[in-house]
Parts: sequence; structure tokens; C-alpha cells
Amino acid sequence: MRVYKYIIEGIQEETGLTMEEQKVSVVVTCYNHDKYIEQCLRSVFAQTHKNIELFVFNDGSIDRSGEIIENVLVDSPLDKTQYFYHENMGVVKTKNKALLMVSGDFILFVDSDNFLDRDYIEKLLKCANKTNADIVYCDLYDPDKQEFFSKTKEYSLEELFKGNFIDTCSLVRHSIVGNVKEEEYLNDKKMNDFDFFLQLIVYNGAKPQKCHDTKLNYRVLDNSRARTGKLSYTFEIYFYVVTKYLKFYPEIVQKAFKFNLCNLADSVDGLLEQIQERDGKIQEKDKKIQDCAKRYGEVVDSKSWKIGRFITFPLRKMKELIKG
Repeated sequence: MRVYKYIIEGIQEETGLTMEEQKVSVVVTCYNHDKYIEQCLRSVFAQTHKNIELFVFNDGSIDRSGEIIENVLVDSPLDKTQYFYHENMGVVKTKNKALLMVSGDFILFVDSDNFLDRDYIEKLLKCANKTNADIVYCDLYDPDKQEFFSKTKEYSLEELFKGNFIDTCSLVRHSIVGNVKEEEYLNDKKMNDFDFFLQLIVYNGAKPQKCHDTKLNYRVLDNSRARTGKLSYTFEIYFYVVTKYLKFYPEIVQKAFKFNLCNLADSVDGLLEQIQERDGKIQEKDKKIQDCAKRYGEVVDSKSWKIGRFITFPLRKMKELIKG
């Protein structure tokens, strides 16, 4: 696999492209993000790196996304801008469709709820050229809370197998993709990016590199693909993905399995403790309710309560009649 990469790199050296001449294919995928899609697209328009072709895919949105996209794209300053609408088919099929269309030296997938700093592509490109990297990623910044959502790790295959820390909005060298596609089974299963990057690294020998000079403006939404899913289901999909690469790196994958099984066990213990604590609070609350009920019963049976009810009954009855 490294021979293939060496040949590709040799071809790139012969072309002698400067960084300004390197084309970046930006692919924006959108599904029901009418609140964010304009900011996302305008952040692409404003990039300091100008050699960009833009592909926008509306994956069957049922909100105002389509209308907004069409209005915003009128202002595109890019030489090539294409917009596609299709019935909802999920992010995996949409991205695979895009991979057949792009022609840039690098590819950048952008989720429509995120947006880019003006020099985002420029900084990633500089890192790719300086380090000869095939995948360039960075930290994730929550623009709403104005704090980093994720300080990503320096690349290590062993760490990557434990769990993905490379976001989909990373710069990917087009020539390293080859025939790799995202697996359709993982459509809407939250780990399609993880598997895609593992395919590039394991099958095609891609070299990842963290870029320290920029950040991705990453919105953390309640329905974010990165934050949804039951614990058991998440681990089930994780093990499905990682098992595919067991024969290539048996020791690393087994260590990753062990690491995540221990995490799962700790998570289960934590959930059990929460349940026990909750049950304890419920029992305590039930006891308080029972005590209150007992005291109420004692009061109702008391002589003073009966006298009070007798005195206030005419007043209460009159109030009801007036309201009626």
C-alpha cells in the first residue's frame, strides 16, 4: 500500500503545484439546518484560500434549508459552485455520491451546522504541505459556549482504534482516497467517519496529522450525531467497525477492545450507582409522603379540624356559588 502512495506523491512533486494552485473540493451536506446553513456557506465564500470548488447537497430537508441555500449561492464568489437536491438518503450515501464528483487535490466535508474561520482551509493546507500529511484535523471549538468542545489528540493509531478523534471536517488528500467509500451499513449509525478514516489509514496508508494553528467551529446540538445513541448501541457499532481491522493490527485492536470494555464496565457501574442513589432518594421521598399522610390523617380525625370544617363550610359554599 505504501508503494501506491509513494507513486502518487511522486506525481504530485512533478506537477509542481504551489499551495495557491492546489484545488480544494468543499462538500457541504445539509439536512434540516435552516438556522445554520447560511453562516456555513458564507464562511466557505470568505476563505483566504481561493482555489475552491463548492458542492452543496441538500439531503431532502423539509425545513427552509433549500430556499436559503438557493438564495445564498447567488452570492458565491467561487469559480465552480454546484447545488444538488435529492430525497433523504442519509449522510453516507450523500458523501459517497460527492466523492464521485469532486476534482480537487484535497477534499473537505463540512456539516452544515458548523462553520469555518476565514483561514481554516489555508492553515490545513499549509500543514498538509509542510508535513506531507494525507489527513489534517484540528481541535473542535463550541462557538455558542465560546470554549473548546474537544482538544483532539496527537495522531496515534493505537489511540485512534480506542475511539475516533478525527472530525469529518478534516482535509483529505484526494489521491489517497482511491476506491475507498463510506460503508452504507453505517448510514446514520454515527461512526461512518471513524470507519472512513480507518479505511484510508489501514488500506491506503494515509498519514494523519493534527494542525495546531486553527480550529473548527463545531456546534454541539441536542440531536448532534456525535451525542446521540444508547450506550450499548454505541459500543455495538464501535466493535463492529474495529473488528474489520483485527487481522491487520491484532495486538492494537485487542488492546483497544480491552480498553473500551473496561470503560463500558465502569460506565455500567456508574449507572448502577446512579440507579441506587435515585432509588434511595425515591424511598426517602416515599417515607416523607407516608409521614405527611399519617399526620394529615391525625389532623382530620382531630376535634379542632372537625370544628374548623363546620365553621368554614358556609363561607366556602358561598364562595363557590359566587364563582358559579
